[in-house]
Amino acid sequence: MLIRVRGGGHNYEGLSYVSEVPFVMVDLIKLRTISVNVSEKSAWIGAGSTNGELLGSICVLNGKWRNQMEEKN
Repeated sequence: MLIRVRGGGHNYEGLSYVSEVPFVMVDLIKLRTISVNVSEKSAWIGAGSTNGELLGSICVLNGKWRNQMEEKN
């Protein structure tokens, strides 16, 4: 049996849902944690995270970082 893995829905063509043979879908959408550590310059991004969630987290973090840098100057 064919196994397909679905992450955060990044496949815009929907090819992960189409097959000529039966398949099982492993859905990772609940694995949506995004954790960014600026001091260590690292990030952990869950396989189910969407592009929008990632961009939103980065924008929020970037705003906080800019405010902290402005306060130091």
